[in-house]
Order: sequence, then C-alpha cells, then structure tokens
Amino acid sequence: MKPKHLAVDYYKWEHRLSDEECDFLIDDCKKGEFSDAKIQADKGVPLHGTRKTNVIWVDRTKLIHRAMTNFMLEANQEFFKYNITSSEQVQFGEYKNGGHYVFHKDDVWGTKENVRKLSVTILLSDPKSFSGGELQLYNGPNGFIKPLNQRGEIICFNSCDWHRVTPVTDGV
Repeated sequence: MKPKHLAVDYYKWEHRLSDEECDFLIDDCKKGEFSDAKIQADKGVPLHGTRKTNVIWVDRTKLIHRAMTNFMLEANQEFFKYNITSSEQVQFGEYKNGGHYVFHKDDVWGTKENVRKLSVTILLSDPKSFSGGELQLYNGPNGFIKPLNQRGEIICFNSCDWHRVTPVTDGV
C-alpha cells in the first residue's frame, strides 16, 4: 500500500493486528521492567518537559521485535529504498495521564555510518480507552496528520520527519 503523498510520507500496513494480537503483545512486553524514558541528546537523562513516558526495552527475541523489524524491511523494500544494515531494539512505550513527547526527530541518534533511517509505530491500545496521546506527523503548512486511528494499525515513516505524541489527558 503506497503512503499518502503529503509533505511527509509514510507507509501504512493495509491490515491491522487483531485485539487478541495487541493484548498478547502488551502482556508480553510488560514482562520487562519499565523505566523513565530518556533523551539521548541530553546524555540519557529524563526530561519530563520534553518526554514523559515509561518505556521497556524489548528483548530482541520477542515476537514484537521480529514483527516490527520485518514490517520495517517490507516498508523499505516497497517504498523507502534505503540501505538498511541493522535495526535497533524495540521500545515499548506507555503514556499515562500527562505523558507526551514533544516534536522531535529520531535520526539524531547514531553516527554517520549508523543512523536511524526509519521508525515504526504500532497502536496497541484502543483509542476509545484514552484521550490525547495521538501520534502526529508534521505536515508542513498543512499542519499535522494523525496516521494511527484504530487499534492494531502499523506505520513506518522517515526518522528525519518531525513527529510528536500529544499529552494524554485520560487513560493509558
């Protein structure tokens, strides 16, 4: 499925994960230990004004890591066409009341030889169970786009694109 052609392009999987698959992935990820999300550019310290999120770094042997890596490779082969040599460890993020992540880019991490090129996001929670907490991609003069609207949707986008998660006002 081709991404929508806007100021920002993304690749969206034409299928969604089922409720059962989302529940399984949430339960499996939560077997890890949550920590305060940190900002790499700020020497790995929590900065709640910039990012207020709990994260679990998911073991590479978990199903979600394999699924997200395979989806990223599919998106790259079908659309982006980058030279991809590796993938990073998956972050499972939990945004509670007040949780957010201001506009940022993911590509600032790494070196010239090893830079993040693509980011993948899955909406595992039911959007009816929380308010706020929307992933938004900056779309230039058109404002922003909200590519994830239903539980189980998966997108891949350029890591150099500006994006944010709006503050959660209710739910998780």
